[in-house]
This record gives sequence, C-alpha cells and structure tokens, in this order.
Amino acid sequence: MTDDSTDQIPHIYGLQFHWDDATLNQMEPSLSLEISQDLRVVLRYYLLLEADMPLYCGLNFISTYNGVRVIGSEICLNGQITNQVRQDFLEQTELLDKITNGHHLLMQEMLSELSLVNYRQGINDFISNIAWISALVIVGISVALNFHRFYDNLVLVLLSIVAVPLVCFFCAMGDWDWFKKSIPV
Repeated sequence: MTDDSTDQIPHIYGLQFHWDDATLNQMEPSLSLEISQDLRVVLRYYLLLEADMPLYCGLNFISTYNGVRVIGSEICLNGQITNQVRQDFLEQTELLDKITNGHHLLMQEMLSELSLVNYRQGINDFISNIAWISALVIVGISVALNFHRFYDNLVLVLLSIVAVPLVCFFCAMGDWDWFKKSIPV
C-alpha cells in the first residue's frame, strides 16, 4: 500500500487516513469514514502494521499517527457496535500497546464513546416508544369514556400533544437530530 497525500483525507479523532488506488476503487463513493453525529459509520478496530506483517483479512484502510503506520477495518453499522466487535478490539491490546500511549488512550476513548452512544440510543428509543403509546392510550380511553364532554377531551388531547414531544426531548438529552428522527411519520 502507498500513502496518498490529498487535501480531502478524512479525519477521525485527529487521525489522517491515506488511501491506495485499489482500496479507493473498491469503496462506495457515498461512504464517509468521518464519524458522524449519529455514528452511522463506526471504526471497528485498529491494528499496528509492522513492515514484515501480512495484511490482516478484511482490513481495507491505512493511516499514520505520530509516524506509526496503523491499519483498520470499517463497517457501516448504523450506530450499532456489537460485543464481537468490542472483543475483536480488546484482543488487539498487545499490538496497541506498541503504539504511543496517547494513541492507545485515543482508541479506548473512541470505543467507550461508541458503546455509550449505542446504549443511550437504545434507552431513548424504548422510552420514546413508551411515551407515544401511553399518550395514545390516555387519549383513547378519555375519548371512549367521556365522548360527550368534548371540551374536557380537547384539553387532554392538547396536553398529550405537548407532553409527548417534551418527554422525547428530555429523553434525547437535547439531541435535536435524534428527537426529529424519533417522531413517527
């Protein structure tokens, strides 16, 4: 592999990625390796690439950090990171120890953040679904039991319409992107 120096090298937590022509031609044009806010694309793990070490199966990008050549694998997980991916990462600690301590801490921090975001996303989705279902149940029961009391029902409906988005917002902890995606269409 040869390193290409271009102005459009994707940056991930300060790492610069250099692509060879073969890898670049195999990639989807729309695939971005920059970690986005919703973590649609995540880095699976990193390995130290020694001069006499053969390429590890499935790895398809190479980077340099403080003069150390590092290769890694990318997969589009739509924000999910599995236990197997985490285990694959932890099994490489001996190789990662050869990299500068700051780089090692950088990888651990990235893995922790991915796990935290994935966990928080699952909790948010669950609470959001509960909130929408509860609001619908409350409105339905109210309408069924007190259909003739139109104004009372109207107030309850309006309260539900206001309360549900507020619940979703607080569950999302201010994440407006997630909040907008959580509203059913």
